[in-house]
Amino acid sequence: MTLEPLPPDVALRTINLKKYYLVGGLFSPKRTVKAVDGVDVELRDEVYCVVGESGCGKSTFARVVIGLEEPTEGDVLLRVSDGVASELSRMGEEVVENTVSYRRLSPKGKRIVKRDIQMVWQDPYSSIDPKMRVWEAVAEPLLVHKLVKSKEEARRRAIEAMKRAKLTEDLADRYPHQLSGGQRQRVVIARALSINPKVIVADEPVSMLDVSIRAEIINLLRELHEREGLSMIVITHDLSTTPHLCDRIGVMYLGRIVEEGPTEEVLRSPLHPYTKALLAAVLEPDPENRRRKLEVPIKGEVSAAPPKGCRFRPRCVLVDERRELLERCSEDEPPLTGEDHKVACWGAQ
Repeated sequence: MTLEPLPPDVALRTINLKKYYLVGGLFSPKRTVKAVDGVDVELRDEVYCVVGESGCGKSTFARVVIGLEEPTEGDVLLRVSDGVASELSRMGEEVVENTVSYRRLSPKGKRIVKRDIQMVWQDPYSSIDPKMRVWEAVAEPLLVHKLVKSKEEARRRAIEAMKRAKLTEDLADRYPHQLSGGQRQRVVIARALSINPKVIVADEPVSMLDVSIRAEIINLLRELHEREGLSMIVITHDLSTTPHLCDRIGVMYLGRIVEEGPTEEVLRSPLHPYTKALLAAVLEPDPENRRRKLEVPIKGEVSAAPPKGCRFRPRCVLVDERRELLERCSEDEPPLTGEDHKVACWGAQ
C-alpha cells in the first residue's frame, strides 16, 4: 500500500487493523483468537472513545495502536510533528507530509515516533515504579528519549508537566505509596505529558478510582484536549462517562466497530442492538426514569469466536423478531456504513 498523507485535522488512522493470537497447547486444541478483526478508525482533533464489554478487544486495539503489539495485518498511520518528521527523514524513513506508517518504521524510528503518541495506563498502582520519586517517574520519558541534558533540567520539566496535570510541586519528592489513587493517576498523566505528545491513548483511565475522583480525572483529560489540542483515544466500558469526555464514540464487539458517531447522537438514537444493550445497563440516577422498564435487547453470553455472518447474531433479538433477517445475517457480515453516524447491522440499514 502506498503511503498517503493524512488530512490536516486527522492525527491517526487505522486501516483494516487486525491482531490474532494462537492459543491452546498440550491439553487443548490450538485455535485462533481474533482480538482485533479489521478496525478502521480515524482520530481527528478530538477525544474518541472506544466502548464495549470486557473481552471485546478494546485494550488490544490500544496496545496495537501504541506499538506495544505488532499487528497481524493492517496499518497505523500517524501524523507526527515537524521535528520528529525531520529526524525520521534523515534516517531514511518514509515520511509523506508529516505522515508515517508505524508498522513500517525501524525500531529506532518507532522509538522516535513514541514522542508523539503516549499511553495512560488503567492501574495507577502498578504503572509507576515504587522505588522512584514522583518527579523521577514523570521525567523518565525525557531521559529515555534523551530530551534533557542534566538532572536539573529533567526535574524542572517534570515539575512543569506535574503542574499541567494539576499536581503541586511539593509532591515531587514523594514516593508512590505516599499518594492517593487520584494523585497517582495524575502522575501517570503527567508522565505522558512530559514529552509533549500529539496523541494520548488512555486505557480505562478512571476504572480503578473512586467515583468522587473519576470526575476530576475526566475533567482534567477534557481540559487537556481543549487547552493543549491533544487528540485522545479513550478506552472505556462505562457509557455513563462518555457524554462528559468524548466527542465521538466507536462501539466495539468481538474485535470490530459495530457503531460509530457523535457522542450525543449515538447515546440519543442508538442504531445497533448491542449499543442499546450497553445503554440499558447504565445506572439511571433519576428516580422517575429508574421506574421505567428498560429494554434489554440481548440474549446469551458473548461467543468465544465470531460466527459466520453477523458476529452479534447469536445474541440479537432482531433476528427472532424479524425472520427475514435470519438468512442474510447468517451468511453475510454487515459493513460499517453511514456518514457521520455509522452502523454495522442489516436490521438498521
